Amino acid sequence: MTAASAVSSPTSGGRSLAGDSGRAIVGAIVSNVCNVLVILVIARALGSGAVGEYTIAFAIRAILLLVCGVGMRTAMTRFVAAHLAREEHDRARGAVMAGVAVPTAFAIVVAVAWFLLAGTLAAEVFHEPALELPLKIFAASLPYFVFTDVALSATQGFRTMRPYVWVGQVLEPAGRLTLTVVVLVAAGGIVGASYALLVASAVSAVAAGWSLWRMLGRVPGSGYRTDWRELTSFGALSWLASMATQGLLWADIVILGVFVSAAEVGAYQVAVRVVLIGMFVITPLTAAMAPRIAHHWARHDAAEVANAYTSVVLWSARLSLPVLAGLVAARGPVLEVFGTTFPEAAPVVLILAAGAFVESFGAPSAVVINQIGRNGVNVVINVSALALNLGLNVLLIPLWGIEGAAAAWAVTILLSATARVVVVHVLDVAPWPWGRRLAVAMLGALIAGECAVVAVTLLRGHLVLELAVAAVVVLLVHIGIVVFLGLSRAERQALSRQVSTRLPVVRRWREQHRLRDAEAGADPLPILELISPFRADVLARLDLFYAARDHQDLYRDKPDAFIDLAWAGPYGGWFREVVVARGHLSDTSPAALRRTFHAIVVDAMRISERYYQSGRSVGAVTITRLPAGVDLDGWYLEEDRWVLLDGGHRVALALFDGRDTLSPDEYVVVDWDPEHPPPNNSRLMLTSGVLPPEVVKGLIDQAGVQVHTSS
Repeated sequence: MTAASAVSSPTSGGRSLAGDSGRAIVGAIVSNVCNVLVILVIARALGSGAVGEYTIAFAIRAILLLVCGVGMRTAMTRFVAAHLAREEHDRARGAVMAGVAVPTAFAIVVAVAWFLLAGTLAAEVFHEPALELPLKIFAASLPYFVFTDVALSATQGFRTMRPYVWVGQVLEPAGRLTLTVVVLVAAGGIVGASYALLVASAVSAVAAGWSLWRMLGRVPGSGYRTDWRELTSFGALSWLASMATQGLLWADIVILGVFVSAAEVGAYQVAVRVVLIGMFVITPLTAAMAPRIAHHWARHDAAEVANAYTSVVLWSARLSLPVLAGLVAARGPVLEVFGTTFPEAAPVVLILAAGAFVESFGAPSAVVINQIGRNGVNVVINVSALALNLGLNVLLIPLWGIEGAAAAWAVTILLSATARVVVVHVLDVAPWPWGRRLAVAMLGALIAGECAVVAVTLLRGHLVLELAVAAVVVLLVHIGIVVFLGLSRAERQALSRQVSTRLPVVRRWREQHRLRDAEAGADPLPILELISPFRADVLARLDLFYAARDHQDLYRDKPDAFIDLAWAGPYGGWFREVVVARGHLSDTSPAALRRTFHAIVVDAMRISERYYQSGRSVGAVTITRLPAGVDLDGWYLEEDRWVLLDGGHRVALALFDGRDTLSPDEYVVVDWDPEHPPPNNSRLMLTSGVLPPEVVKGLIDQAGVQVHTSS
């Protein structure tokens, strides 16, 4: 790997699934908080009737977004990602142009029709004449909304979540919230809140268009080729599936508007927004997963498809279940935040939360089915679910009002989600998504919720304290159970690395605890025995010290140039192929890698200064006795062997100083721990070409050991 390879190509995406998921989750938190606060400020300032009017207009716009999108949202992500994976750059550009132009033009036509029919809808359908002007303003925002949606879907095809997060989940909702607060303070009423949404939509459309234009500019070539038949056939099926999916989210609002008052619609919407807080991770996780499923499926990498799917299901449950448990436990106090009339919707929160839990399985399954090209199956499931939901709403709303609407949604989600999980398994795309770790997450959420119920009961009458204590209890209990009972070995190791990287105090405490039974050295120990055959990375560190000696003027006068020199040599290769590749860094963007590498080089030079200031003592490095036959990343020995655990820079300094042994006071021995084996950095550096094969082979031969490779 060269220095340039640390920088992502324009079409490859610069983040892992975990990195993009993390960014998307942060964006989802911002988006959900802003959306909840918009409803909150309207409820506090104007009452439940105004919330109902705003929600009805919002629901119509959300449904028309799917109508006008003609399936291009899913199609754009899939086809752009697949074309770029196959380096079909002209087809990628053609898909983007068609996928943006057609929905936007359709949205303009629909917006005009909606604007003209606004008066009839307000008076004759919803029996709220004051709703006419808000409906017209929402109609004007529709083309901007549709353009933003399809443009951001296209950017996701580049396997990056940056525009989707910063424009769709931060800029638009934050701008809408800010403007809504301003107009309500100025007594603008529901009409002012509608204008705030219009302005936020227009600004977001400009930002989304600019982001997409920049990405297209980095795609090689200049031609356009649109596979209309393939695009429209996939888009048509996705359109039906998306219409049915969004119909499940918004049809109940529209039907409620026909059967009950705007105030009851407002109470129902507040309950929905409360439950959506618990579902905030599902959309960003599946959005980050979608282009990767398309990419790996296009390359026939079934293992990566299955891994992405099961990981997203697990983390959807881990992150959504405790929030849902806390919201259910404190549903009364949470609703009271919106106003004194809203706690009557507490049963709705309980019913909707049950459906939200099941959706953590269903949503990832739906994305997988779409992205592997089997969206016809999704159409059948979604259309059937929508038909069932509409029927249940018409039947149950007249009987039970808003509780009937909630029950209709929960039952529909339960059946459709189960069907999708079964389909993914039957198609042999991935195994069943549940297992021990998922069971632990469910158990943790259940116990955390029960603890929160006790806390809320004991603190009843103190609203802020109830909410704060319930949140802390749920967080601590659930995290504790998952960390101690529900992590895999790989997750424990990754967590340990993150703690060590971000919390030096904890790292030092852990090292002190690990070394509490360490034995002092007894005899001089040959350095060669410590670094051969597994720790050839010490030679890369040695090369850095030689470079500093041979280029003292460069290190002193032009430190950036010295960093470039180190990056291009074995030391930079060690950093990329060992430090980065083993997951020791949380941020692997090019800028972050540069900063981290600079800091590591500076630390290495400080270690060198301390070595000579201390009279050429390496301190006390840590070693262990590796038992014969233990496999380290594919290599094993037939005899026991001393292996270096930490102190690689200090051992390299001893070699640089011409020494071949460590004195007994320069090392300590810890017991062999099979849970934390030493790394086989030599293998990584050999296979990646950081060190020439003859160097590694010479190191092994010089030590007189026979390395065996496992089958």
